[in-house]
Amino acid sequence: MELSGWIFMTIAVFYFPLFVWLSFTYIESTKEPKRRPIYYGFLLSFCIFNILNNTLLKLNSSYGLSIIASFIVLFSVFMLLAVMRDKKVIEEY
Repeated sequence: MELSGWIFMTIAVFYFPLFVWLSFTYIESTKEPKRRPIYYGFLLSFCIFNILNNTLLKLNSSYGLSIIASFIVLFSVFMLLAVMRDKKVIEEY
């Protein structure tokens, strides 16, 4: 495996616990009942993208992985901002 592969795998392994904690913290908010369906839609979009990629698009695996990783990072930033707003770390805009 090349160095870039090792770097990606290391980041993925250390990022996974943060993503799990962030997901549970985002879902358990009682103030926002819409969060659970938003999160399930996020997971469903991965399933749909994977099915479309395998059947219609036939993208290279590295492209599909980078697209999914970018979706995860962007949604994690969205969840982090929502959790920080709940905990009053940042002010609402």
